[in-house]
Amino acid sequence: MALTALRSIARGELIRRGDVQLQPHVGALPAGALASIEAAIGKEAVQTIRAESLVTANQVRMPTIVRRGERVSVRARAAGVTVRTFAVAQQDGGLGDLVTVQAIDGKERFTARVAGLRELEIMAAGVSAADVAAAVR
Repeated sequence: MALTALRSIARGELIRRGDVQLQPHVGALPAGALASIEAAIGKEAVQTIRAESLVTANQVRMPTIVRRGERVSVRARAAGVTVRTFAVAQQDGGLGDLVTVQAIDGKERFTARVAGLRELEIMAAGVSAADVAAAVR
């Protein structure tokens, strides 16, 4: 069984349940062919998917919720402390994607994970005793 498009799905369009269907496939499946409806529902088409063609993993992605050039909120958490700041996204990204952002007050760039609509998150690691000992040497 393989996931097949029932109609042509345009680039940038969100895939709905009525757009795809599991159908039997004769022969070997191409690498990345999706084998469940849930793998595609709610995702965005990266390119146009023709009607009656197989849907593959590289043709879909999580919907873009952070756009390049947008002002975004960035939350950093470490050891129970949360710090929030604002930055400008340097890349588009969907939920869970890593994107590069630039601090509004400077040229500093860093990477953060998309956590929501114009919301990014950094999980900062705490300093261990081994890190301090290595720095003292």
